[in-house]
Amino acid sequence: MDENSHLSEMSRRSASYSRWFRARQPKKVGNVIARLMQRRGYAQIENARRLEEAWKSVIGDFASTTRVGSVRRGTLEVWVASSLMMQEMTFQKKRILQAMRQAYPEGKISKIRFRISTSKLPPSPA
Repeated sequence: MDENSHLSEMSRRSASYSRWFRARQPKKVGNVIARLMQRRGYAQIENARRLEEAWKSVIGDFASTTRVGSVRRGTLEVWVASSLMMQEMTFQKKRILQAMRQAYPEGKISKIRFRISTSKLPPSPA
C-alpha cells in the first residue's frame, strides 16, 4: 500500500470516528424537546391555541358566532355564522386587524378574510 492511499484511508477513518463520537455526545435538553415538539406537531397545536385565544380576546362577544381558521401567507381566515355577522365583521375589519396584529404578532397577519359557514361553524382548531 503506498503512502498516499494509506493517508487517505486514515483520514476517512478519522472522519468516520468523529461523526460517530459526536453522535454519541449528550444533547441539550432544550434541543431534544424542540425537535420532539416539531416532529409530533405540538408546536402547531400550541400556535392554534394561541391564535384562538387572541381571536377571543379581540372579538369579545362575537366569539360564539365566529371561528378563527388559520393564517396562510399572512391572511387570517375567519368563519362566521351568517351574512349579517359577516357584514358586521367587515365594518370592523381595520380595528380587528390592528388588534390581532398586537395580540398575535407571530402570525404576521396582513389581511383578514371572512367566510360564511355553509352549515354549522367548524370546530375550534385548538
